[in-house]
Amino acid sequence: MRRLLSFVLLTFCLTLCCYGLEESPGLAGLPVLPRVDLTVLVENMAGGGPVLGEWGLAYLIEAGKHRILMDTGNGLTLLENARVLEVDLGRLDAIVISHSHSDHTGGLSKVLEACGRVDLFVHPDVFARRYFREGTRAVKEEWAIPRDQLRRRIRELRETTRPTPICEGVVVTGQVPRVTGFEDTGLRGSVFLDPDMKKEDIVPDDQAIFFRVPEGLVVLLGCAHAGVVNTLEYAARLVGERKIYAVMGGTHLISASPDRMAKTIEAFRKFGIQRIMLSHCTGVDAYAQLAAAFPGRCSWPAAGSQIRFGGQHREAATDGGELSVKSRKTIRMEEMTWPEIKQAIESGFKTAVFAVGSTEQHGPHLPEMTDARIGEDVGERIARKLGTALQARTVDVGISEHHLAFAGTISLKPETLSLVLRDYVDSLARHGFTRVVIIPTHGGNFATVRQAIAAARTNHPGIEVIAFTEVLALTGFLERLSVEHGVSAEEAGAHAGESETSMMLALEGDLVKTDRFASGYLGPFGEAESKLLFEKGMRALSANGVLGDPRKASAAKGEGYLEGLADFIISELRLKPAH
Repeated sequence: MRRLLSFVLLTFCLTLCCYGLEESPGLAGLPVLPRVDLTVLVENMAGGGPVLGEWGLAYLIEAGKHRILMDTGNGLTLLENARVLEVDLGRLDAIVISHSHSDHTGGLSKVLEACGRVDLFVHPDVFARRYFREGTRAVKEEWAIPRDQLRRRIRELRETTRPTPICEGVVVTGQVPRVTGFEDTGLRGSVFLDPDMKKEDIVPDDQAIFFRVPEGLVVLLGCAHAGVVNTLEYAARLVGERKIYAVMGGTHLISASPDRMAKTIEAFRKFGIQRIMLSHCTGVDAYAQLAAAFPGRCSWPAAGSQIRFGGQHREAATDGGELSVKSRKTIRMEEMTWPEIKQAIESGFKTAVFAVGSTEQHGPHLPEMTDARIGEDVGERIARKLGTALQARTVDVGISEHHLAFAGTISLKPETLSLVLRDYVDSLARHGFTRVVIIPTHGGNFATVRQAIAAARTNHPGIEVIAFTEVLALTGFLERLSVEHGVSAEEAGAHAGESETSMMLALEGDLVKTDRFASGYLGPFGEAESKLLFEKGMRALSANGVLGDPRKASAAKGEGYLEGLADFIISELRLKPAH
């Protein structure tokens, strides 16, 4: 009953907003959803495996018990990708169309045949007749299904000129005000409302979806023909937010001028966006500029990607694909049956990724699983980004002799870890994997991993064995990411400082003792300090076991660090999907 009353109140407030009252009070009470899952069903790029790509976009949004389809792509791949990804389109509650263009609406008729009667949210101008310029002639493009026929095939037609709730906590913007002076539709001179191509179409039907999760506001875009900054400004104003946690979708920056790109980047900085997941009509050049401006925060979610907002976030395939039909839900071998693993290997999943962590002290505030848990998450992200990879179980005990002065630390001898790694690679090779990627996430393991992969390459000349073994490069990258977020390199630290604490807040927030945050060693950490640490132990540098200061840590920053770390390792190892 309480949820029902909340939803009714939200609808009432939005109605008042529609009649010209202040916008932000109407949505300031938008509930925070504990978790929203999103599956990319259609996108230009295919993320690997049996998923197909086409020029278009479609997202399945799962918010609690509600299942919403945003756009339908061009109509060529949606049904097949849904089948491969085990998405039941017959269980949809609503369809939202971001705008009328065929790369977002072409699959609508097929979807309606599959899902039956659902609520359909569209701006009324989707029914307008449009003309696209092809050389010197105008080519007519009309909405696929006339309004009267459409009404007979759906439960309710919701025409959205104003902000409208789709379900509890999820809202479609309706028409977006155009307030910036530097944005246009991205289609100037290409789309018109008349066959003589005199009346330019400004795409007034362009709209977006937004919701709140514990980390903050999330905005989903179709093409953002109203302007990505206009859309973000509007969504933030509606809910009374100054910051935006994540933006995802097409931005039509594909032909943006240098001035527009510079002002867009400036606006993204102002919003403090932590997750920038742009694709489709964004364009590769624009994406590259954004990725350079926001290292570690950008990704291109291809078809087959699974994104989680809220909860203990675990992002699946921000750049890559999914597993076979039977094993889409997990790529962790420990969670799969042997027939599923065998099927995956035979269908092309011949890369195995695993992390090598530790069980050791991480100051008075972090659990001893910290290195292993971070490694598990980063390993999964890397595996999913590669598209055709499985994740082997994380080695969660490592070489931690330098931490044995602190209770609970468990340490292996280097020769023991070396034998474990040898047996890991031997086992994976026997099962048919042709590439093994090892991700050490504890500094004490790096030298032994380096030696172990040399031996593995000798023992298995037909297998590619790769590992990231530059510990100072890893800590240096995390320090640079922290500086991007207003944290000094000293505070970020090399052990249990702001960066590791932020990542654990994102992954296992309930296990982080925020009331025990305390700074530790805040001096430089280079080769000399690293040598002292491994020869004399942690207490030679820090009495409380902390190198850094965790007090500026946050889950939102941690999510950016985890995603950035995965991208950094992939780049450093020059990893590409195995074919």
